Amino acid sequence: MHLALVAVLAGSAAGDPLPAEPVVPAPRAPPLPPLVVEVLAGGGLNFQGAEAGAIGMRVMRRAWSVGLDLEVAAPETHEGVDVWRGAVTASACRHLSLLALCPMAQAGFVHSDPLVAFGARLALELQITRRLAVRLRFDERVRATSAAYIDRFESWLAADLVVRVR
Repeated sequence: MHLALVAVLAGSAAGDPLPAEPVVPAPRAPPLPPLVVEVLAGGGLNFQGAEAGAIGMRVMRRAWSVGLDLEVAAPETHEGVDVWRGAVTASACRHLSLLALCPMAQAGFVHSDPLVAFGARLALELQITRRLAVRLRFDERVRATSAAYIDRFESWLAADLVVRVR
């Protein structure tokens, strides 16, 4: 050992380069968990008695999800006019055990008027099997566009069946 150190020092004094340090690879980050894709279908009621059905899908990774729902409400009659409602809702959720908290945005139509709304969702998800769950949700929405046919503030209670596809 002493002889090798003297040889290295003697080589560096003579202008020879020092031996290279061994290259240690940088530690790799753990792989991301796989994306989970789920399909949802369900229906609900608002506090004014309107009924709606919804289908959608969401993509989850760990405790976060992003989803799109297509919602169509049963026609309502206002002043002798049948009013149809349809909307697409986008949400981004943070899942905390059984609960999920989500900001949401909605765009669609009411009769022939544009519909834009923003709000929040509180959901309770109960796992039945590894691929099947039931989601109970409460949505509170504030309309950014106003139509004579609907209230500016709207609350919905709904239940969805959640099926894990991947």
